Amino acid sequence: MIYLQVAEPAPPSLVYFELSDQFAWREPRPQEIEQRRALLNDRLFFDLLLLSGGVPSPDILYPPRDGRSLVRLLEAIENSNYDMLKKNCLIYFLLKWHQDGREAIFAAHKCIASQFVALTEAYWYLDSGNRTSVRVFELCHLIFWILTVRSMLFLYLRMPG
Repeated sequence: MIYLQVAEPAPPSLVYFELSDQFAWREPRPQEIEQRRALLNDRLFFDLLLLSGGVPSPDILYPPRDGRSLVRLLEAIENSNYDMLKKNCLIYFLLKWHQDGREAIFAAHKCIASQFVALTEAYWYLDSGNRTSVRVFELCHLIFWILTVRSMLFLYLRMPG
């Protein structure tokens, strides 16, 4: 009798990632992310987003160290309790680490609205420590815009007639 080992199907989003010598989390990037996590009281924004989606122990899953750990992270995102938009934003965040524009292609393929791209990029910049002051301003502006639109919609819906 011959037994075949059937591999689990890979998460569909894996095709957007580079797993060869251009792997986004090759050394020293994982150490840099861990150092940034330590500076932020052991919680990156990405950690908080994963936890909010019901993904336990984000510090074990992220950053991925190789292709297998990337698959585990993508599976955790896929199995999270988030809707598809939030899952796609988390994947966008990860693709941003390639720093070659592939996240824009992903956003176009998945039709991620520009305000969600901007919010995800702000989180990425805050977690990565790149151009943080500019991104904090953009994040505050975006949050203000969202709250303003939400307040206007609430008032509109409460109007009689």
